[in-house]
Amino acid sequence: MKLAYVGSAYGGFEYHGNDTALPTVEEILFSALLKSRLVSSQPGHPQPTSPEAWPGDEAVEYSKCGRTDRGVSAFGQVVGVRVRSNRPLPRSMDTNEEGKSRGKGEHEEPKPFDDVADEMPYTQILNRLLPPTIRILAWAHNPPDGFSARFNCRARHYRYFFTDPMLSPTNSGGTLDIVAMQTAAQYFLGSHDFRNFCKLDPGKQIDNFSRDILESSIEVLPGVGDGDTATTATTYYFNLKGTAFLWHQVRHMMAILFLVGQGLEKPEVVRDMLDMSLFPTKPMYEMADDRPLVLWDCEFPNAVLQWLVADDGELRGALADTTWMGWHEKKIDEILAGQLVGLVRRQLEENEKSPVPVKKKNAAKPGHVLILGSGEALLRGKYVPIQERKRMRPAAEINKCFIERKGDWRERRELKRKKKEAKGSE
Repeated sequence: MKLAYVGSAYGGFEYHGNDTALPTVEEILFSALLKSRLVSSQPGHPQPTSPEAWPGDEAVEYSKCGRTDRGVSAFGQVVGVRVRSNRPLPRSMDTNEEGKSRGKGEHEEPKPFDDVADEMPYTQILNRLLPPTIRILAWAHNPPDGFSARFNCRARHYRYFFTDPMLSPTNSGGTLDIVAMQTAAQYFLGSHDFRNFCKLDPGKQIDNFSRDILESSIEVLPGVGDGDTATTATTYYFNLKGTAFLWHQVRHMMAILFLVGQGLEKPEVVRDMLDMSLFPTKPMYEMADDRPLVLWDCEFPNAVLQWLVADDGELRGALADTTWMGWHEKKIDEILAGQLVGLVRRQLEENEKSPVPVKKKNAAKPGHVLILGSGEALLRGKYVPIQERKRMRPAAEINKCFIERKGDWRERRELKRKKKEAKGSE
């Protein structure tokens, strides 16, 4: 299934089986699959429609293309799962004492099953159970044997949206140098070691940080803007496509691009950070905000999946209505916020023209304003260039310390599997 969701309402995509401040997307998706009985719950579970009753990924051959973090959205997430179908099971022949087959319609040729026309309306069933912030866009029948949404995916396409200016026009540090950001983005293209552009996860014991980037550019988003001079800003997005990504990789890449856009770093800082002889370990810096990031699409080899979108009636009805309502609510918020920004700006202009002296606040202490994608002016101290910052320990050392402290997760998983097999054989 191909699904879309607005990440601000969820605590990430993956369900870990524990309570979180916000539900995860998988938590809601699992409940919908169980409520619709497209997937059978664990036998004898007291709450068969709750995510705790999920039978297990292996039991239903469940896989996912990406694991988006809290606040991150997706418009082309893909999951694979074995579900209930209208397709008839192979007819077993029952015979009587004389050896003759019996049963209604025993001499009739079965009608060929149409994988589309005769199948369940999966998008319609699930979208009725899912909230408006999660939508099933399409489904594909009969994927190849052993299909994995993760390992069969050829490329993952991300977009990170931002505006120029990023901060209020009254803030002199909010304008970005888009040309410099474009130059810096080009250095990401190709195969590189991205250990300086991710969050290290010693629990996974990753020692290969090489990833292939197929597209990397800064693009303008056309048709955005309401003409109000108080709030007009050009909208751009960081267009990024690669075969696979590390944990928080896109947000780290975007954070460095923001530093370049602010003029705090030269575009060549990206090239240098990809050079392990210059940056053998990761310098410390803050990663970009999560909300503007979208998993835009997941691409698979031709003919692996044949997508069937929702039918025209559903697209024109419930699916179009719910997505429109979500947009309209945010659009009204945008209009009201824009009017408020204009009101405050006009007040500032009137104060400047007023003959009555207006008491001004004390001058700010020396420092710099940091942009991380949220639109908030983050005040920091004196800027320290990336080259001069403190460095983290080498990845191999971090991994070794984790193993010494926690043990190898692979060994724990194997031990858990053996205990489960032993219990099942009793």
